[in-house]
Amino acid sequence: MPHVPGRRRRRASSASVSSATTVRSRPLLCSELEAASCDVRRITLLVRSSDRQSKSRKRILRVREQQPDSFWEGFMDPAEASSRWHRWTVEGTESQIDHVFVTLNTNLPADWKRLTGKDLAPYESLVSQGSGWYATDPNPTQRRVVLSLERLKNSELRGGRVWFAGPPSPSSLSTFSLSTSWDQIIRLLDDGIVPAARAAGAIFRLPTVEEIFFAELPQDVRDRLLAFSDAARKSLPLNRRESKAWGEFVIAAFRSRTVVNAESFVNWLAARGWDLESAKELNRRFFDQCLLLSQFADEVLAV
Repeated sequence: MPHVPGRRRRRASSASVSSATTVRSRPLLCSELEAASCDVRRITLLVRSSDRQSKSRKRILRVREQQPDSFWEGFMDPAEASSRWHRWTVEGTESQIDHVFVTLNTNLPADWKRLTGKDLAPYESLVSQGSGWYATDPNPTQRRVVLSLERLKNSELRGGRVWFAGPPSPSSLSTFSLSTSWDQIIRLLDDGIVPAARAAGAIFRLPTVEEIFFAELPQDVRDRLLAFSDAARKSLPLNRRESKAWGEFVIAAFRSRTVVNAESFVNWLAARGWDLESAKELNRRFFDQCLLLSQFADEVLAV
């Protein structure tokens, strides 16, 4: 563990160490973050499912950092696609929403169809008034998608439930199949719903990826990140005032166990005026410093 000169380490028996002690010691880490941020080694953390995490080394902060891979080019990340699907809205008059359905049903993207009659029977108990149900044609190489478009108060349309019916063939990678399935959903949104809304004169709304990333942060973390970025000169290295605000953001994110998507974080910083290289460097510092905090907390609990 990095040691700040002039500070004596305190040792305690395991019986005397409590969660309260750990929390009280964390504010002392600001100077250690500043001292260690420049030379701490780069470590990439990957998001793992909770069942795998329970068998691996305990992680206090879960992080997902995407890495470039030509295999995934052209496919949207499933988490990003899911967030897009559940956040879009179409707003208009009752007749405009009716027109959206009429236009969509006659101009569905390839492999999509409207569910009616016997095809809709398995989902009958879930069908709400005014909703529309759609599905992809069965395909042996990927999961069949079944989803709904929910109508609210006759003047608003939103993305509804999503099912992935049936496993892919043994030769298909499950993760690849999930990505291609979500890619089909986004294709329905971009090539079907959006044009239908425009043709009907309705208003289509979809938050940007950066807006979604920021909105999903805990309130305290969001406030501290915004305070840091708004007051910063948008260049590196950080001065003393900026370093203090940055450290407060990192500690707040660590304490709340905030899950941060690296790519979305970089994009958000870039959208706020940081150049891309500085945004990537701040992203690296964030992961490295959260790892340092995690190691420090583990060491305190271990003594």
